Amino acid sequence: MTMTVDDYIDSLPEDRRIAIRAVREAINARLPVGYEEGIVYNMISWFVPFTRLAETYNGQPLCVASLGAQKNYMVLHLMSVYGDAKLRTWFEKAFKASGKKLDMGKGCLRFGSLDDL
Repeated sequence: MTMTVDDYIDSLPEDRRIAIRAVREAINARLPVGYEEGIVYNMISWFVPFTRLAETYNGQPLCVASLGAQKNYMVLHLMSVYGDAKLRTWFEKAFKASGKKLDMGKGCLRFGSLDDL
């Protein structure tokens, strides 16, 4: 059985369900036409569908963002921030200007609650 996005969200504790749903809704409201949403790498992901890009180096869809819940935090993977140093610099500066504490890896934004974003 293939896990759906709703199955994934329903499997989370209530506080994380609320946060993940809110972030998902924000992304879906701003996502350009042509991308698809589904489960990739055991996370909610937004990707270029195989109908537009059939071959990838690893046989997985080309993801632009992924959202998931890990053991100690939730995470938003931003592939464009990972792949573009200029965009990453802009993102870090803009996030810090919000007054929030930035907890970020190379392209993953870690957060413990929705308020952290």
